[in-house]
Amino acid sequence: MPDNYVTFEQAKSLTGIKLQVIKGIPSPWSEAAKAILNLKAIPYIPVAFDAFNPEQQTWFEADNAPSLKPENGPALSDWLDILNFSEAYYKNSSQDESSLLPRDNAEREEHLALCHTLCSKHGLGWQRRLQSVHLGLNEAGGFPIKIAHYLAEKYGYQAEDAALYESEIIRILNLLTTKLKQNSLSLQAQKNDVKVRNDSTNPIHYFGEGLTALDIYSAMFMVFFKPLSEEVCSMYPSIRAAFETYPGAVAEALDPILFRHRDYVFNAYLLSS
Repeated sequence: MPDNYVTFEQAKSLTGIKLQVIKGIPSPWSEAAKAILNLKAIPYIPVAFDAFNPEQQTWFEADNAPSLKPENGPALSDWLDILNFSEAYYKNSSQDESSLLPRDNAEREEHLALCHTLCSKHGLGWQRRLQSVHLGLNEAGGFPIKIAHYLAEKYGYQAEDAALYESEIIRILNLLTTKLKQNSLSLQAQKNDVKVRNDSTNPIHYFGEGLTALDIYSAMFMVFFKPLSEEVCSMYPSIRAAFETYPGAVAEALDPILFRHRDYVFNAYLLSS
């Protein structure tokens, strides 16, 4: 999403929370971090990540994005650390926003496990990125060759693991589809509503009837398979083509409910935040 990015040199002289994010490429991790901070009304300064600036990496204490640098304390790079920071920021304050975590303990545990399956190492985003590297290196779509080589070295790409990347993507997509459908059926039963509504403007969530962090992460990672329009989310044409390229087996696993959910979350919560 568009932002008023500052350079690293500008950021060093500014006060407040700094968020190092990818510019020009809608990285699901970066976009989710921005969305969470925006929804929680937490002020921050977006800083364009420079992968080839060692001084910036030292200052941010991270060689990747997103990385959140609080006004005090160490930098945070893990998705869960950034989420927890956001949850705690306005705690016991008149500006406290509603939590992005389910209230029920069992649901919260399931919710965070699914978030982990999307965001963490070897999760959906990780496997999809490596799949796009594989496709790029084999001239079958995917990332442009220079980007593919850079990401391959950074994230441990192995050509012999290409089938694993695909199978894990499909497994996780099926988990998400099952959870969305279960929640939709549960809510329909509670309301005695037997009609299946496919309109993307109708509410659809993973847990109950409220927005959670999982809704945000899922919506962002679906962009990794089907980008939003250029008017909404501008990106390099080569990256858009990479996001739109994947094997037929992955296409079959992309149930329409995943994109109905994504469109609802963006329209209801993210595009106006």
